[in-house]
Amino acid sequence: MSGKYQLFLFPFSGGSASYYLKWKEKFDGSIQIFPIDYPGRGYRINEELVGDMKSLLDDLYCKIAESRDHNCPFGLFGHSMGATIAYELFFRFQQSSHAAPSHLFLSGRSAPDMAEESIRNRHLYDSEQLKREVLSFGGTDSPHLLELFLPIIRNDFKVLETFSAPKREPIINCKPVIFMGKEDVTTSGDAAEWGKHFLEPCNIYEFNGGHFFINDCYEDMIRIMQSEIDNA
Repeated sequence: MSGKYQLFLFPFSGGSASYYLKWKEKFDGSIQIFPIDYPGRGYRINEELVGDMKSLLDDLYCKIAESRDHNCPFGLFGHSMGATIAYELFFRFQQSSHAAPSHLFLSGRSAPDMAEESIRNRHLYDSEQLKREVLSFGGTDSPHLLELFLPIIRNDFKVLETFSAPKREPIINCKPVIFMGKEDVTTSGDAAEWGKHFLEPCNIYEFNGGHFFINDCYEDMIRIMQSEIDNA
């Protein structure tokens, strides 16, 4: 790749764009990163939370289209909930008059046809159940922060758990890169299941750690993303 490249980053449930700020200095100058906030958090804290996937995708598609430099290619990265959003946004761009992303970097998320029905009611848990659920996959070890962000986490679980992904044809003309934690209990099936959803071969990278392996492995992930983009 020559010239500039834009990379949009989507956070996990309860997360915000600020999580990715430390990533910026790790990419070289050819890649511009754009951490994205969902409504109701971060720099969009004064906005209402959005409680369904369609409305959230509508909102994010418009925000990204406004930020895009249409003279350079771009990609999408998401972890957990963010991976679902990145994947679904690809189709919004594909169906529009705008160019589609050249890369999808999908982290900590099962392929769409591997969703576990047993976790589809977490947004209905009472507060103590929900806290235990979040703590079980390492979302935070701070009771104060957990209490503060619990309404946002509940909303984000609702967005995910009330969304039924439509059946789609495999994606063409896009390079898929999959990141997984070897001990992640929130993902089901083999990471290779993502391969069914793309015509191009998936590059799959597994790291030591659970669902939040990105906390410790993000520098290695960035090096991989940089290489994937540079060699495209």
